[in-house]
Amino acid sequence: MGKKIALSFCMSLTAALFMSCATSVAAKVMRPAELDLQGAETIAVLPFSESYRATYYNSGRLNALELISSKSRGSDQDSKTKQAVCDYISNALEEGLAGQSFYNLQNSTLVRMNLEQGKPSPADLYITGYISQYRDDLTVDESDDADKSTACQRDVNMTIVYQIVDAETGTVVHRDSEMFSERDSQSTVDELKTATELLKGSLDSFVDGLLKKIQPYEEKVYYTLMADKTKNPDMKDAEKLAKKGFVSEAEERFSRIYEDTGNPAAGYNAAILLEAQGDLYAARDLMEKVFQQTEDKKAKKALDNINREIESAKRLNNQTAGRRVN
Repeated sequence: MGKKIALSFCMSLTAALFMSCATSVAAKVMRPAELDLQGAETIAVLPFSESYRATYYNSGRLNALELISSKSRGSDQDSKTKQAVCDYISNALEEGLAGQSFYNLQNSTLVRMNLEQGKPSPADLYITGYISQYRDDLTVDESDDADKSTACQRDVNMTIVYQIVDAETGTVVHRDSEMFSERDSQSTVDELKTATELLKGSLDSFVDGLLKKIQPYEEKVYYTLMADKTKNPDMKDAEKLAKKGFVSEAEERFSRIYEDTGNPAAGYNAAILLEAQGDLYAARDLMEKVFQQTEDKKAKKALDNINREIESAKRLNNQTAGRRVN
C-alpha cells in the first residue's frame, strides 16, 4: 500500500458526523514545530520581566542577552499584576516543555548563573521576554441613562515581547510580540474580574502558540468522505464501518468497490481513509488516479492537501530524527 511515514499520525481514530450529513473521520496528527531550531536538544525558560532592561555577558564567543526584571512606572497593583503574568507565562512554558519529550528542560537558575559568570550554558536555547506595554483602566458610568448591568467596566491592554536565544552565541534566533486586549463589564466594581483573571485565557493561548513554534504538537483533523450518488448498498456498508470507527476495514471495503466498479466516490473515500491512517504515499497514488479519472475539483483539492501532509511529515521526521532527548 506504499510507504507509511512514521511519527506523523497517531492511530487513535474516531468517527463523526458533520452537520451537512457528510461522514467524517477524525485522526490525531502530529505536526512539526513551526520553527526549525537547528537540532537544539536542551532548552531553558528564563524569567519573563515586568519591563525591558538588557544586560550583556561577554566571555569569548558568549554574548548572551538576558532580560532582567526591573521596576517600571505604574501602581503597586499594576506591578503585582505584571509580575503575576510573568510568573504565569514562565511556569506554563516550563510545564508545556516538561510535558513533552522533544527537549531536555534545563534548570533556569543554573542557566542564568552560567550566563552571568561567562560559563558555557547547559541549554542550547533559552526563552525569555518582557511586558513592553501594560494598561489597566477602570471606568464607572454614573449617568442616569447608563445600563446599570454594565455600568462598571475594566479594560486591560498589554503587549508581551519574547525571544528565543542561542545560549552559546547570544544570537536571537526568533523574536516576536503579541498584544492582548480584554474587557469585563459588570453592575458593580466588586463583580469585575481582576486583571489577572481577565488575561488568563489570552495567556494560555499565547503559551500554546509559542510552544507550537518550538516543538511538535498534536492536532485533531477531520477527513470528510464523498457522498455516493450510485446508491450502491456496498458503499453504504463501507460508510457505516467508517462511522463506527472501523477505519481500516472501511478503507479496504471502499478500495475493493473501486477496483470492482471504478466508482470514483469509492476511490476518493479509500484515499481519504488511507490519509487518515497515515499511509500518505498510498493515499496520494490513489487520489491521483481518481483525479485523472474524473478531473473533479474536490479530488484535486484533496490531492493537494495530501501532498502538503507529506511535506509536513517529512519536516517532522527531520526535526525528530536522531534526537537524544529522554
